[in-house]
Amino acid sequence: MIYAIQTLVALTVVSLLLMLVSDGFAYRVSRIAEAVFDQIEYRLALRAQGRTTRKHAVSVAYETS
Repeated sequence: MIYAIQTLVALTVVSLLLMLVSDGFAYRVSRIAEAVFDQIEYRLALRAQGRTTRKHAVSVAYETS
């Protein structure tokens, strides 16, 4: 149990040191995360647009018949 706690503390300390020392690394990670979220947002927008188009097509077909 003590070994697990020591490992957890060591990982936390290393993570904090990386965060404080490596601004370039943090910047790259944030840019990657931003690109991933932009891609997800784009896909969701396309999905919503497709749904709107299908709903509009169904309502137009219903009105013309």
